[in-house]
Amino acid sequence: SELFVFLRSLAKQIALGMRSGVGISFWVALLLAGCSIVEGKVSVLVMRHCFRSYKEDGVDDIQGLTFFNNYSANPWAAFDVPLEYCLGRGAQLAKASGAWMKQHGGLPEPLRVVADAVERDKVTGRAFLKGFVGKVDDSAFTIDHGPFCAKKGADCHQPSGEEIAKAVASQLDALPLPSRGPLLRRLFEILGQGAAGDWTASPCSLDSSSGKLSGSCSAAHGFVEHLLMEWGAGMRPGWGRAPEYEIPSLLELHTWYRSVSDGAPTLVAKMQASIFRAVLAALDAEQEGTTLFAGHDTQLNALGAGVCTPRWRVPSADYFGMLHGVLGPRHPAERLGRRLGSFLGAGALPRKRDPAKLRPPLRA
Repeated sequence: SELFVFLRSLAKQIALGMRSGVGISFWVALLLAGCSIVEGKVSVLVMRHCFRSYKEDGVDDIQGLTFFNNYSANPWAAFDVPLEYCLGRGAQLAKASGAWMKQHGGLPEPLRVVADAVERDKVTGRAFLKGFVGKVDDSAFTIDHGPFCAKKGADCHQPSGEEIAKAVASQLDALPLPSRGPLLRRLFEILGQGAAGDWTASPCSLDSSSGKLSGSCSAAHGFVEHLLMEWGAGMRPGWGRAPEYEIPSLLELHTWYRSVSDGAPTLVAKMQASIFRAVLAALDAEQEGTTLFAGHDTQLNALGAGVCTPRWRVPSADYFGMLHGVLGPRHPAERLGRRLGSFLGAGALPRKRDPAKLRPPLRA
């Protein structure tokens, strides 16, 4: 019931934006998190994929203990699909989200879906389209990796480890580690003590050669997302010790980690310009209807750093000024910011700003 109250609120936000001519909102529904931009009868949505299966390895905390089972009293339950594939319930929820948005979202039609060329995004895009339209119309469904490009290549630059570390360090300065004691203790209670012992005591550290965050902050982010995927699968999260009403508060640990590791404007500028270009192209085409990009949390973090800030925050003039200074006047993120600037009250962007004195408003 709380979910539908939230979705009803989302629909009102979108409808208000459409009536005003230009709207921007940040919405989260069934892990299909996204940024929506509405201009008259043209709408663009960027969403994350379905609930999916989660990895068993990759915890970056206690040296030599990288498996999730090293940090819990009981083995984590296994998912019944290949790694990073949509869970059965995840696809159902994506379809239900499409149906709900058709009825309550007030989105201009027709709906066009552009999905990344990986299984979970293709399944998500098709499921949402089927829920919205009632069938999968291949003419309205496109598979294209271009908007979601994050690999090294002609259009998608992969910064060095040192560049990443410098950017993440700046983001840490802008978003210092909040007090996490009660949440970490609660998470430890849910997991129980495993071979790693009290992992919550590990300091959060930044590797200067790779830019990766490690320690309890990194571990907690993975554990919380794993619990979320269990909930999405219809399982009993955390061996039944993590009631669903607690998951939103635990997600604060995950949200902070993602904002720091994937929300630095200088990294976004080099690695995620493709999603800004794609959104701009959809708006510039002025084709009536809604374009939905089914991608990843990486794109949502990029948009959070550039235009759509989390928790309904409206970017300030200073923040757009920082984007102008860091990304440059021709970067698509800055151009998109200018396009929305009048509605957001940002006004004209200054030509010269000192980005070191400005901080992105990524916290509520």
